[in-house]
Amino acid sequence: MAEFAGKAVLISGAASGIGLAATEHFATRGASVLMVDRNTALLEEQCARLTAAGNKVASFVADVSDFAQCGAMVAACEAHFGKLDIAFNHAGVPSGLDNKFEEFASPTGTG
Repeated sequence: MAEFAGKAVLISGAASGIGLAATEHFATRGASVLMVDRNTALLEEQCARLTAAGNKVASFVADVSDFAQCGAMVAACEAHFGKLDIAFNHAGVPSGLDNKFEEFASPTGTG
């Protein structure tokens, strides 16, 4: 099945759980996938497994709670695959419900 052939996908939280399932879904359907996670060992293990199975995947270690690392993971996807078509943002940052959007969008978390 090649419904995502030619597409470049970035998936955060890709080393386990839903993020890994999404990685497998896109990769086995023809997408080039940049797997992003902060767990280096597990990320490399899963990336190697999927590559050995013939999928086009690459890994990038990042923590999405760090604004600069979020930009770096996008740049890494563009460097690996020449573009970014789909972002599956599974990893998140735990926070209280009374935070403002501006706090999330700011690299310092202060708005």
